Amino acid sequence: YKDNPPKDWKDFFDTAKFPGTRAIDGSGSPLGGLIEQAILADGGKVDAMTPADIDKGIAKIKAIGPDTIFWKTGAESQQLAESGEADMIIMWTGRAMTAVKNGAAYTPVWKDWLVVMDQLTIPVGAKDPDASYALINAYLGKKSQEILTEQTSYSPINNEAQPKVDASVAAFLTNTPDHAKLGYQQNIKFWVANFAAASDKWTALMAGN
Repeated sequence: YKDNPPKDWKDFFDTAKFPGTRAIDGSGSPLGGLIEQAILADGGKVDAMTPADIDKGIAKIKAIGPDTIFWKTGAESQQLAESGEADMIIMWTGRAMTAVKNGAAYTPVWKDWLVVMDQLTIPVGAKDPDASYALINAYLGKKSQEILTEQTSYSPINNEAQPKVDASVAAFLTNTPDHAKLGYQQNIKFWVANFAAASDKWTALMAGN
């Protein structure tokens, strides 16, 4: 796209202005797909979603039509990037970072990027919860998080961490102030209430219906 690269989700869905193949997470859950991003592309707000938005989002994804590739695994998304088969890809930053390390020619677009939550837990009845807390604290420490990024290509979740990576890899780090402020979190309450219906419709989309 040279001097006129896509800048947001609206551009991702605009195959007239930005022709080419889109690769999308089709691994089985609507949460990894583009329903929320389709709403954002139409100027909607994720925190104000209604059940009707599920159908609107899926319709917008369908409109991309034959220009869509649904990848099933992170490895497949990375392979698509490295082969250059897709012109735009929604993919995990760690996989994207590794693909670029291996020579893929992609640049991230950060506006309204999806922040995915995860957790570390201590089982009820653990023999030594203090040791568990210590392990978690060590894992989340600045040095440990720097090593994590340098060895795995996934961004640190400790904002004080400054891993030593080259510029092409640093472009994919999520914890920099400029990148962090552009992300958003899923409307989890909405998906808890509407997951079953969304999952059925997403499965139908994956089946070509």
